[in-house]
Amino acid sequence: MVVLSQRLYDIITDSKLKWKTIQFIAPNEVPNPFITYEENDTIEIGVTKKNYLKLFKEAHHYWHHKIIDVSNDYLNVIQTGSDEEIWNLYLCTIGYMITTNENHTIIRLHELLVFEIYDDQGEEFIDKELDLITAFLTSRLRRINKSSSLWFWIKKLTVLTLFNPLLNHQKDVKSIGSMLIDRAFRSSQLHFANYYASNYLRWFISVLGYIQYSEQSSLVKETAQQLLQHLQKGLQDLCRSNLRDVALWNLFEYYLITKYNPHHNVTFSLNEYNRIADQLSDYVEPLDIMETDNISVDKESNTKYIIDEISWLLKVKCLIETPYTTLLRPLIQLELHDELRLVRDMIGTKCVEEQELLNDFDDKDTELFKQKSEFVHTLSSVLIK
Repeated sequence: MVVLSQRLYDIITDSKLKWKTIQFIAPNEVPNPFITYEENDTIEIGVTKKNYLKLFKEAHHYWHHKIIDVSNDYLNVIQTGSDEEIWNLYLCTIGYMITTNENHTIIRLHELLVFEIYDDQGEEFIDKELDLITAFLTSRLRRINKSSSLWFWIKKLTVLTLFNPLLNHQKDVKSIGSMLIDRAFRSSQLHFANYYASNYLRWFISVLGYIQYSEQSSLVKETAQQLLQHLQKGLQDLCRSNLRDVALWNLFEYYLITKYNPHHNVTFSLNEYNRIADQLSDYVEPLDIMETDNISVDKESNTKYIIDEISWLLKVKCLIETPYTTLLRPLIQLELHDELRLVRDMIGTKCVEEQELLNDFDDKDTELFKQKSEFVHTLSSVLIK
């Protein structure tokens, strides 16, 4: 019926490896529709464009010949269909979602089917759904990786599988939280300037930061703190290896601001959380949003972190302005004048040192001179902004 979708589903959900990457491969004579290769905790799932088209056609044929042409009422299948019919329709939506972009009818139907099956199969199924959708979003298929509808669906799954169980002490969610963070970063890594992944992580940071500082339970606070530390390390590593990715550095700026002020611009994210909770009211509870003033944060530690990052940029002689301005803006926005002066002095001192070295150059046509000159220009531009 929908054998290709079933095969793809099985490959992704049966694998216990950390990374699952779907990508196009060159035409070949191998009879299998999907070619898999495992290495370094990654399963690469290759599909030719010809088989990718077959996957779409299979889903399209099922949708039109089994649903639309029969009754034109897919909701009736959910309400009265057999388990097999519901499962096949679920597989049909998977085939559509991996081959088409922003089909809102299919994605809404997929959500309805997920909760219908979830009611019957429980946690094991929803964990596989989370695995499947995050695999779609970490694929090398650009249109799928940057699907706003899929990223919003991941928000819903995050509320269901991470935040709600955390707040209600239902289970240890650190592994789920770490997986969501890691795969969002993987999506950013595979597709330059992935604002969809970054926007998801901004929402994630806001909600988790609010939970950390508003909840009374020490266990909840500790889990939130551990996940934010995991996110900070991943974000730091990714930004350092992608100095030109503005989406990542804007996310880093937002994260740093929330370290100083956990409730910075948090209202929108919390309201979105509660809109999702309202849609999932049979499964999750809304957040009790409270005004919490006078939050105690370790300003000295936060400033040291920014200083350490600036020091690293100066050490590697970063030639791009964005990382520097990203690290300075939290201090400017929060009017931390003493801290800002300290960091600017660091940059200024380095700028003067490098300029003095330039003055000693005899041969100004060398590549080294050009690099140092560009470095000085970058630092000078940062200081006058």
